[in-house]
Amino acid sequence: MIKTENRLASILLIFINLYFLYATAVIIYQEGGPMGFGLMVLPITFSIHLFLIPSILAFKKKFSESRVLFVILFIGLFWASYWLWKFFRIP
Repeated sequence: MIKTENRLASILLIFINLYFLYATAVIIYQEGGPMGFGLMVLPITFSIHLFLIPSILAFKKKFSESRVLFVILFIGLFWASYWLWKFFRIP
């Protein structure tokens, strides 16, 4: 039961990270925008990228039944979803 929940949370985190990977690449390529304010977003996107590590570990057999990993993935899913919601609400 926890194995499928771990994998579902990790798949969702990986898909959300695709958006943030693109956003990070654009911010770095544009050097933070006209006045450099885009650089303030980079710590947020890097913290979301850190949740890729437990997402990948969820597919390993050793960690697939881990409840601690599920809690970490749930926190990461909440954090990434919150910022995704905030970024899409910017006019």
